[in-house]
Amino acid sequence: MQKVYLYTQFMNNQKPGVFTIENVTHQVSFIYRLYVGQSFNYKNFPGRIQNLSLCGGNNCYQENVEKIQKIISLNPAKEIVIPQKNFLVVESQEFNVDDDKKVPVYKRFENEYNGVQEFSISGWFRINRGSNRAAWSTGYHFNDNTTPQDFAQPGDRTLAFFIINNILHFCTYDLTSKNNNINKNIDFNNDNEGQWLYIQHSYSDMLYKAYVHTQFAGQQPKVLNFDSITHRTSTLFHLWVGQSFNYRNFPGRIVGLNLCGGNGCYRELGLEKAWENAPADIVIQRQEVQIVTEKDYDYNGAASPVYQKFENKFPGNQEFAITTWIKITPNLARPTWATGYHFNSNVVPTDFAKLGDRTLAFFIINNILHFPTYDVKTNNPNVNQNINIQEFNVGSWALIYHGYTDKGSKAFVYTQFQNREPDVLRFNNIYHKDAFFYHLWVGQSFAYKNFPGRINNLRLCGGSGCYREQGFENDWAKSPVPPLLPKQEFSILDDKDFDFNGPATPVYQKFENKFNGVQEFSITCWIKIAPNVARTVWTSGYHFNSNQQPADLEKHGDRTLSFFVINNTLHFPTYDLATNNINLYKNIDFTNAQVGVWALVYHAYTNNGNKAFVFNQFYNSKPSTLNFPNVIHRDSNIYHLWVGQSFAYKNFPGRINNLRLCGGIGCYRELGFENDWINLLFLQYTQIRNLNIQMIKFSISMDLLLQFIKNSKINLTEFKNFQSHVGLRLHLMQLEHVWTSGYHFNSNEQPADVEKHGDRTLSFFIINNMLHFPTYDLATNNINLYKNIDFTDLQVGVWALVYHAYTNNGNKAFVYNQFQNNKPSILNFPNVIHQDSKIYHLWVGQSFAYKNFPGRINNLRLCGGSGCYREQGFESDWAKSPVPPVIPKQEFSILDDKDFDFNGPATPVYQKFENKFNGVQEFSITCWIKIAPNVARTLWTSGYHFNSNEQPADMEKLGDRTLSFFIINNMLHFPTYDLATNNINLYQNIDFTDAQVGVWALVYHAYTNNGNKAFVFNQFNNSKPSILNFPNVVHQVSKIYHLWVGQSFAYKNFPGRINNLRLCGGSGCYREQGLKMN
Repeated sequence: MQKVYLYTQFMNNQKPGVFTIENVTHQVSFIYRLYVGQSFNYKNFPGRIQNLSLCGGNNCYQENVEKIQKIISLNPAKEIVIPQKNFLVVESQEFNVDDDKKVPVYKRFENEYNGVQEFSISGWFRINRGSNRAAWSTGYHFNDNTTPQDFAQPGDRTLAFFIINNILHFCTYDLTSKNNNINKNIDFNNDNEGQWLYIQHSYSDMLYKAYVHTQFAGQQPKVLNFDSITHRTSTLFHLWVGQSFNYRNFPGRIVGLNLCGGNGCYRELGLEKAWENAPADIVIQRQEVQIVTEKDYDYNGAASPVYQKFENKFPGNQEFAITTWIKITPNLARPTWATGYHFNSNVVPTDFAKLGDRTLAFFIINNILHFPTYDVKTNNPNVNQNINIQEFNVGSWALIYHGYTDKGSKAFVYTQFQNREPDVLRFNNIYHKDAFFYHLWVGQSFAYKNFPGRINNLRLCGGSGCYREQGFENDWAKSPVPPLLPKQEFSILDDKDFDFNGPATPVYQKFENKFNGVQEFSITCWIKIAPNVARTVWTSGYHFNSNQQPADLEKHGDRTLSFFVINNTLHFPTYDLATNNINLYKNIDFTNAQVGVWALVYHAYTNNGNKAFVFNQFYNSKPSTLNFPNVIHRDSNIYHLWVGQSFAYKNFPGRINNLRLCGGIGCYRELGFENDWINLLFLQYTQIRNLNIQMIKFSISMDLLLQFIKNSKINLTEFKNFQSHVGLRLHLMQLEHVWTSGYHFNSNEQPADVEKHGDRTLSFFIINNMLHFPTYDLATNNINLYKNIDFTDLQVGVWALVYHAYTNNGNKAFVYNQFQNNKPSILNFPNVIHQDSKIYHLWVGQSFAYKNFPGRINNLRLCGGSGCYREQGFESDWAKSPVPPVIPKQEFSILDDKDFDFNGPATPVYQKFENKFNGVQEFSITCWIKIAPNVARTLWTSGYHFNSNEQPADMEKLGDRTLSFFIINNMLHFPTYDLATNNINLYQNIDFTDAQVGVWALVYHAYTNNGNKAFVFNQFNNSKPSILNFPNVVHQVSKIYHLWVGQSFAYKNFPGRINNLRLCGGSGCYREQGLKMN
């Protein structure tokens, strides 16, 4: 048998092929050569050869198919093990989809993966918010052709990923079907923007399969299977990341892109574990740019913005802040919009036509600071909030911080005017887009006016750490506010009577190196102009000079702060460097009736706002003020002060008392002069030691009072000044139609009610809604001289201050009454003459045949002696006002847990409280709620309903909704009431989303009369809390309370479940902190 036999069989159980050649004769040889893979002029074998063996001798030739297959089975083809090779192609890179410049990361792999047919590409992708994806852009593009193209031939798209609109597009190829571009898609939504996306894309020649695994953060993975796919091997591979061919750059950031080739690179399981190595929040290096050092803008002048453009300065950054100081020019109308700063993130900027036009912006109109931003999710290009300012803020420096961060998706504004409490704005759930182009205008933008004032040290910060919500106290150390120079005060003159017609007798003092660097001064004194003095020539009150060689009126500083008198004019000069005015002055005229009367004079300058100010008030007259805005002074090492006379001027025509010079921070003020009058000594009267008798009890007996007086060892015959000072609160529904006593002060040895002079020295009674204040007058022989003050039912239950006084210095009596949060009422009794007495009696809370006082009296004090009488400064008394009494806290568990049927019959949990909370004005209700899914909430439903009326109704009178909670649709509705405004249904709302239905939520609802406020805290699980504040709310006390839970009156049952509802009454039930989901 001379023949050749060939047996071939491809794997995977394919049919064998058999080939025979008959009658073939070979020769015998002693030398044999074997070439494997290439011989002579032939090309190399186009593939892999494994386990080739040569057999010679008997039984080597076989034609029996079963025996051949048995031989093959004894020498099976071994699996080709090709070690893995991994290449980290991209560590972290941001790509700009809008940049026409193509910037791919490209890698070429030659002879790195010879024979490899198992690959995977994996990496992390973050698609920028609001990115332009209208055209195709490349994620990665893996190609195995020597001359690569896009998809002209097999292998051009070995493994590729592209993106367009909201589609992730994955491609491969198949040799068998000669399909150059087999592709499948995965859709995503806009909420996935800004989130990390993990992709693993692989192919296996053993499985003839490609596989795609994708997963956005916090979502289930999505996979694609490409079955029955055949690839070829290659010695040359190309990989583009972020851009390829004519496609656009990837719209975002790519991190940790890895190419793997070899056994084990293909995987379908365990890919979720990749999230253990997910990228942390991107830390982008913080960059801060100084835009404006300091610039004064002319509101009505030509546009003069400071502009800067940033291109590729902040790639991938979504954390920005703008910090600056502003000072608004005083006395300037601001009726049209003006720009503070305008930060824009669009290539072609406009004002607010599209998202990003107002990334962080600040405008001003009238007394409104306007802060806009934008939100991608709601497609709102102009999300804004305002801060209102007062005129007294104008001319003062203010700090502004405006920040945004994508970590938490929020914007924040902090503003603080010097020496004022800060204002804060919060923009929650705000989403910005990524950008590579930014524009910043400072002081003017688009069609807006120039900023009406000065901008100092404006800085733009971009990168991690720029956003913050605290620590602004430290910023003031870098503010343009003048440095804090310690306040120094000098008493220049105690008291002196100057002789207008006598020789010059000034009080003079020189200050050298005492006030170096100081530019804030004040002079305070009391003056009394002498009667019967002709004031036809100039006279000096004080003359403060800041020149080394002082003169009167030759140069700047000669009249730093000065005061002169001529005729009936008080003349106040200063100077101004800016206008080169050495004698800038204003006048105050006075009348002849004010001659011989004490007057307060306060005169000051500060460079914090560059202004001077004069306050002048004659006793029992309204004050006069002078303002000198935009005044600039200079520093000096030497100052001179003359009091009472200077240079060629006459002596002051009268008396100067307690003149003080103050230099340094805190010397300048424009308020609080009421308190200065307390320091004035009426020197022409004998000073009698002030007797203060304080009574805390509701009433005091005559014996006890006399014991106080006896122990004091003071002769009351000397007293001609009396004052009664008290805080009171009337009880609701206890006002009687009969006379009641508040206090009754009597100066007769044998006291009676109203029989003779002195029986009602200072007294106070109440009937109906009237406060009745009697005294007496010897001159008119009136033993019951009285006046009344009416009050309303809304003022019942509210603390009120009563001040009642008499003085023989002017022969007058005076009443000051003010209910909390109301305007004061004043009664004047002029020309009233009292008698002296050795004995006084005081009853508090009841006297003679009158009824007891209908309420509470707190801190009643009797004062006798010089200084007890006053007519101002009562604002400071409120700092000592009564704190609501501490009533022990009681807590009641009303409901443990109940599921209410919205559509079922009414099933309220009801409880009545009688005499449980007498006098209590502090309550809270706490519970957990879970709103049932699939319930239409189109009708009002009750959560709880707390009522403080004996005959309860829903919404007919005050107290019907003391603390209540209702639901309709997707709204939580929280009403209360307010006595002060007579509002029986004062409410605010909290909206919730469908996603919060079926989720437990905490509700805390409280009221306290300590501050007169109500408060609501609500938080759904895994959501941020919501807070409602009800300031200046006044409630009444009651003996009876009703509480319904889950249903009340005509409302539907609560649409869900209420758990652990507790009612708390008493001190300590109200709180605003420490509330959180348990």
